[in-house]
Amino acid sequence: NLLSLKALENGADSFELRFWKVGSLFDPIILYILKKSPNKNWSNLHFQLYRGTSWNSEEPEIDSLAVQKVWPRMINWDEYIKSLNLDSLWVTPSQREVIDESFGAVDGYSYFIELASSSKYRFLNYYVPDRLQNVELNHRRIIDFQNNLRDGILYNGIINP
Repeated sequence: NLLSLKALENGADSFELRFWKVGSLFDPIILYILKKSPNKNWSNLHFQLYRGTSWNSEEPEIDSLAVQKVWPRMINWDEYIKSLNLDSLWVTPSQREVIDESFGAVDGYSYFIELASSSKYRFLNYYVPDRLQNVELNHRRIIDFQNNLRDGILYNGIINP
């Protein structure tokens, strides 16, 4: 585990969401970690990971990374969290549940979403969701979610949101 992240399959202290955007041929890999602490405070970390020259899934190599603590700039935390509609992710199907397995592309990116509470865990995977956003409703929802996650914390000077 390159980032020393705790596995979420067995739950989180209160709530944790990890949103990965991984390009097949381009960097950086973007990771957001949105957490609600047991005392009900929210935090959001924005990671940018750059792959080394010998990247493979068996022995991944990270060349460099940048981490920023980010927070809503134009709205408060409650409005930001409400805009994400987090409860809908518990029932949103993963791409393979709604699109035939033959769908693919030569190059693109994937969204990987993990969410965990103290009692449940969910994993979603969407490959190039923008290609199907006008065909299948859940792809549009995932794009909207990513936009709200990113846009709520944008500020002048943020790199690779």
